[in-house]
Amino acid sequence: METELKNAISHLSVFFGTKVKKEDFCIVSALMVCSNIEKLNVQPWVKNKIKLINIFLAYDSVKIDSISSILAKADEWPKEVKEAFSKISEINVKNAEDAFNIIRTFALSEDEIKKDGSVFTQKWLSDKITHTAWQHWNQLHRTGRKVKSIADVSCGTGVFISSARRIFGEEVDLYATDINETSITLTHILNDLLKLKSHIKRADSMLEINENNDKVDILIGNPPYIRSQNIRSDYAKSLKDKYPEIISGNFDLSIIFIEHAIRTLTDGGIACYITTSKFMNSEYGKIICQKLANEVRVLNIIDFKDSQVFPDYTTYTSVITFAKLPPAKRFTVTHFPTGIEGVNDLNKSKTFSLNRTVLEKFPWNLSTDQTQEIIKKLNRPELPLIGHVFPNILQGLRTGQNNVYVVKNGTHKNLEPEFLRSFVGGEEIKKLSIISDKYKLIYPY
Repeated sequence: METELKNAISHLSVFFGTKVKKEDFCIVSALMVCSNIEKLNVQPWVKNKIKLINIFLAYDSVKIDSISSILAKADEWPKEVKEAFSKISEINVKNAEDAFNIIRTFALSEDEIKKDGSVFTQKWLSDKITHTAWQHWNQLHRTGRKVKSIADVSCGTGVFISSARRIFGEEVDLYATDINETSITLTHILNDLLKLKSHIKRADSMLEINENNDKVDILIGNPPYIRSQNIRSDYAKSLKDKYPEIISGNFDLSIIFIEHAIRTLTDGGIACYITTSKFMNSEYGKIICQKLANEVRVLNIIDFKDSQVFPDYTTYTSVITFAKLPPAKRFTVTHFPTGIEGVNDLNKSKTFSLNRTVLEKFPWNLSTDQTQEIIKKLNRPELPLIGHVFPNILQGLRTGQNNVYVVKNGTHKNLEPEFLRSFVGGEEIKKLSIISDKYKLIYPY
């Protein structure tokens, strides 16, 4: 499925050149996925172009000239484009969520992904996170309190909203917001396709003033992965003005989303977010970790460690679940000792309980009591530390501008060989091995 979708959009990109935006290819492809759905009344892709254009016009972000330029010459499309789009229209819509994620990701360049932190969640993972929130709600509210509202405030293509509707049922109000126009359009389409009946709005929930002081029972989602150096200076200033108590120096958006959740949840409400785990041991996360330890009830932390749950991205990922309740004495931690690559590995987890005092000590150490005892012994004064043996190693290579100084092998023919060094990123490093050497570093010193 992924190859077919990418090939179709790639062929169209070449065929139409720069006249049509990639975002519009996204939406065309998404509707092709929906083309056999009677509700949307879309005929096979070349039989009734007028109906297809009318469907596009139902979404504010789509312009008639862009869509017309794609569809007007459909009869002249190359054979491979027609075949690829025919395959797209036959995709199993029972898993339209992953198809939409693939479509959305393909429209983004590497620079845009880094800038927007756009890492889209696969259906199996959104189901896991949403089901985790459902389990904890039922455990905490045994008196029968019902969930009234669920929100994903960085909804991407709407995959979490789809999971929430299936897991929590039809009676819950669903809310989806995102800052990106194309993502919101795709969420609208998925919402119609799967009959999710959710409230969708384009907005920056981190900055938007909640005049009605609306609270939600459950927050779920995958906040964007944006490093501090990739956040626009004006946007960073706005965030610091809005959240002055938790931001100092460098930061990433995970701490903003967690603080927003603490403010937005109803009493007894639950947040279940998949985030980078970096805030748990970096100085910028110290204040939010203190708030999590003392102001809410941390229920569970899934620590994926170095397992890469998002294909093609190097992220150190965790899922943190907490409730807007007073802290409890203990919480649980879940590890995947043999790693995790998909839904089939979910039953390989190990869960253990830790005392809440672990959260009061920063940086957080989420190891088992036995492991912590071993670390304590290794830190005895009479034993040398790594810093004593290797005193001059402070951090890995940091260029400040990878898109300038790091080039792919084969693309540096005009550069002097003596100015090039092998460059290995985190995605190429596995246990006891380096799996590829596809980059070079420009090192003119």
